[in-house]
Amino acid sequence: MRAYARLTILALPAALVTGCAGYAGKDCWSIPAASPVTGLMEDACDGDKAAQLRLAEAYETGEGIEMNPSRALAWYHRAALTEGGQTHVYLPPVGGASHGVVLPIQTGDAKLGSAEAQYRLGLIYRDGRGAKKNIWRAKYWLKKAAKSGHELAAEALAELESEAG
Repeated sequence: MRAYARLTILALPAALVTGCAGYAGKDCWSIPAASPVTGLMEDACDGDKAAQLRLAEAYETGEGIEMNPSRALAWYHRAALTEGGQTHVYLPPVGGASHGVVLPIQTGDAKLGSAEAQYRLGLIYRDGRGAKKNIWRAKYWLKKAAKSGHELAAEALAELESEAG
């Protein structure tokens, strides 16, 4: 049992810091060699927020790559999220312990989410383009972008708030 607990402790942090696994990970493993966006996709998979935003725009507009709204949404999410810094892992009780432990895990320098990507997500959810219309999510992303100083996001949020009455 203790060997299993040690294995869990070692495996969990490794699973948390595996680069591009997650929202848009499948793109990172299938980069077409001759694609006009190959370099952009490599940078996006390496965590470059600006590249992630440009790749999302490319998928949304079909510029340089086949238009794909679901992949655009995934890359906008990836660009909008803050990554790195610190996360926490819960380790369940082992042996005779009555409760588990929460361990802080350093995952590298924090990369702040893109305010432009947050704004674009707000618009996608507000208008139902590429995702099901969801006003709560639209407000969530527009608030995040507005807090980061994105003026258009603040205006769009004010409009949504006034429509809600």
